[in-house]
Amino acid sequence: MTRYLLIAIVAVIAALTVAPIAGARDTPIDDYWRDQASVPLTSDTIVDDYFRDAPATLAIPPDTIVDDYFRDAPTNVTVPPVTIVDDYFRDAPTVVTPGSAFDWTDFGIGVVTATGAMLLLAGLVLAFLVARQGRAQRTRPTGAA
Repeated sequence: MTRYLLIAIVAVIAALTVAPIAGARDTPIDDYWRDQASVPLTSDTIVDDYFRDAPATLAIPPDTIVDDYFRDAPTNVTVPPVTIVDDYFRDAPTVVTPGSAFDWTDFGIGVVTATGAMLLLAGLVLAFLVARQGRAQRTRPTGAA
């Protein structure tokens, strides 16, 4: 029985590991710095390390006017009841690509998902058939009828 359970577990693991492989092509890892060749530095190289300098102090004269309008009390705005607000600027821009509208990435994800589902189904059917066949071999007629 443990062999059949092992076959079922392997089928489930195979189905679960095949699906993520389809989207692995577009991983968001930005490792551009690995592609650059190292540049040898000469003795007269100047490195701008301005970030190590002490922060600049700013002297504000005592007669400076600061506009702190955000501390004022909010003004009440009345909106008429039949107001249409057009906030089209909040919509995401539509990207139009020339050529075919068929997305091969979606096709690949669909194929891998279908393959994983078929592998899972095949593993479950195989486990069921093996378990049923093993049970049929264990129950033999005794001949005492």
